Amino acid sequence: MTAAGLVADGEHCSRADDAAAEADVVVKPISCMAIFENCMVNGFADGKVMLYDMEAMQSASMELPSMVLSNETEDCCGAGRPGTVPLANLAACGENLPATATLLPDATSGWEALQKWTFDYFKQQHGDLTVSVTHVGGKRAESKLAEYIDSFPEMRLDEAQAWSASPGQTPYLRGWFFEAQAPELLQDFTIPSIFRDWFERLPKAWRPPFHWIFLGPRGSCTPMHIDPTLTHAWLAQIQGRKRFLLFPPSAVWSVHDSATGAFVDPYHPNMEKYPNFSLSRGLEVVLEPGDFLYIPPNWAHHVTCIDDSISLTFNFLSKEHFPAVRTLFLMKKVAKVQNERAEANGDSAPVAE
Repeated sequence: MTAAGLVADGEHCSRADDAAAEADVVVKPISCMAIFENCMVNGFADGKVMLYDMEAMQSASMELPSMVLSNETEDCCGAGRPGTVPLANLAACGENLPATATLLPDATSGWEALQKWTFDYFKQQHGDLTVSVTHVGGKRAESKLAEYIDSFPEMRLDEAQAWSASPGQTPYLRGWFFEAQAPELLQDFTIPSIFRDWFERLPKAWRPPFHWIFLGPRGSCTPMHIDPTLTHAWLAQIQGRKRFLLFPPSAVWSVHDSATGAFVDPYHPNMEKYPNFSLSRGLEVVLEPGDFLYIPPNWAHHVTCIDDSISLTFNFLSKEHFPAVRTLFLMKKVAKVQNERAEANGDSAPVAE
């Protein structure tokens, strides 16, 4: 059994829409998470979380108050900057992570990656690796890592364009699951202990690979999205600068089209489609090398590289949301046992009604 991953921009949410249609759910999910094998977790604005095992044609639902978008924990009607909190202060809060996007200025202290992970390093040490680069229209194409980095001069936008780049203008290595190809990179950083990952409670083969390196030239962009359902995220900026525009759950209604499931391009908005966008401007921050940003669940965000950029992102599961994933895990295990017994008895596999 191997875990199935989901790129952070939610590009595989069409699978979630298909699953929702089969379950007669007409409301579009605001987030999705591909996990295990042929399984999906969809998050909805009312706090409902739908669990799908598409292989066994089974589903279940849970109500999670923490996932309701109409909460008022953060007023974002005026532009601002995420708060800054020393790591020690945050650690004193135990398992109570912040409800708002938060900068942790000392979280990368002592990381070897800050000096080691240069573009020349990746070319020389990992240049022969084949990676999947996102191109115009979201299409992916394989490339050698060294060849992709060598192409930066012809692909990068000028700095003025990069500040308001639209997705797809610049090919982007967006969401490289580096652990499978270069596991030694894990030795170059230390995850703050406060970000305990409850995915690790699953058997190792069932844990989703939600650990990514993002690497791209100036002007690379990840469109507005919400990260995989239920997950928190942290991002460490390693090289270059990266611009984040973030909207809390209480403001997602202004950047999300519930009819299509699409999100606004904040720098080139279609005001007919998103008439409420002007009412909520979000939080903005430009990350410098060494900066560390924590993002809670259900925060919509748009990301632009304003320099050639390397960053590291982990999505992780909290104790609060672990029961939903455990439920889907048990559904999957039970279905697998039923199928194995049916095959052993010479019967056809059970089919859900």
